[in-house]
Amino acid sequence: MRGAVWKVGERWAFAVRLDTTDRPGRQLKRSGFKARRAAEAELDHVRALVALFDRDDPRRLTMGDRIFADSRRGGALPDVEEARRKVGAGLDPSAPSMTVGDWLDRWVLASHGRRESTKEIDRGYIKMYLRPHLGDVPLDRLRADHIDELFAWFERRNAQAASGEPVPDDPLDPRTRVRVVGLAAQPQVFSCLRSALAVAERRRLIPYNPCRQVELPHAPRRERPVWDRSQVARFLATTADDRLHAAYRVVLLGGLRRGEVSALKWEDVTWETGRLHVERQRIYLDGAVVETDLKTESSTRIVSLDPETVAVLRAHRKMQLQERLAAGAAYEDRDYVFARADGSPYLPKDLTYRFQQLARWTGLPVIRLHDGRHTAATLGLAAGVPVKVMSGRLGHANTAIIQDLYQHVLADMDDAAAALIAAQVAGPPV
Repeated sequence: MRGAVWKVGERWAFAVRLDTTDRPGRQLKRSGFKARRAAEAELDHVRALVALFDRDDPRRLTMGDRIFADSRRGGALPDVEEARRKVGAGLDPSAPSMTVGDWLDRWVLASHGRRESTKEIDRGYIKMYLRPHLGDVPLDRLRADHIDELFAWFERRNAQAASGEPVPDDPLDPRTRVRVVGLAAQPQVFSCLRSALAVAERRRLIPYNPCRQVELPHAPRRERPVWDRSQVARFLATTADDRLHAAYRVVLLGGLRRGEVSALKWEDVTWETGRLHVERQRIYLDGAVVETDLKTESSTRIVSLDPETVAVLRAHRKMQLQERLAAGAAYEDRDYVFARADGSPYLPKDLTYRFQQLARWTGLPVIRLHDGRHTAATLGLAAGVPVKVMSGRLGHANTAIIQDLYQHVLADMDDAAAALIAAQVAGPPV
């Protein structure tokens, strides 16, 4: 690959033939150099970039593409030493340089096959945590130390948020309200970053995924507070006249998540079979409530209801239709099962607030509404519902989740099983 340099009027130019993915021997011309030496230096730069690869290396062709693209835009060619370093690391040196922030934006847009709700959650993590801390780092220079510093920042910021004192401003924290990001939430941020970098690694944009070198602190296992069957019965009996009684019955007996129950619509109820079709959720993203698809395919499910719960829902429907008639044109009919008197849906946090308020008035331990879901799981397992069936009702991806979360219940069931088995051989031998 020789090339040529010549003078055009008062300026200098060069030409050289490069192989590209389009065709071999494509001619590249650049002109406008003030001196012969400048034209020769640029030609040498092109030769050095191409010489990084053997003739049969496909990256030689993509480098030709990159050189042509940069020449058309009048931009600078890739640095030879930087390109050599990438080649040594097994990366594609013809790929344009980008920052971690650039890649995260591209990744979340091009994540085909992922649910839109998952993308929305990832966008929130990118906006709130990943971009402020890692966004300006060159993608192929990101190291485990950078990621370690992000989680060290979480620890420092959490201490400030939990101190009870005014939280000082921090340019790395774009949140309008600073809350503790706990040990259960931090892995979700980490998972977003790890997934994005895994794709970058497969595309040879980075030599390895630095997340593999990071160890997060483990959240201590704690017993999940739940109500026993007598407490559930007491709560349901005491709150029978509350307008959200049906919602809480669905959570405590059906195991729905807060976002799922607040997004239920009447079209999701099959009266003939007494079943709920759980297909969407209402969650908080960037401080606003949005309705999205469920995060995983397993979360989309059909949940059977007992006859009494179906009757409670029918009564709730009748009350809602009466409110609709009374409100007339002012009624906001969006088909939500659990709505205010004007038809507008409850905020998810309002469901929790009222649930805890009723628990307090009933004299029961105050638990989160999400713990009502755990209560449903505990009651089901204690009643002998098979783990696989219970896992499906809760929308878990596999039975391992329920076996991990409810080990105490399963242990009691195993004790009972041991007694039943032993009873089969009890007594004197025949």
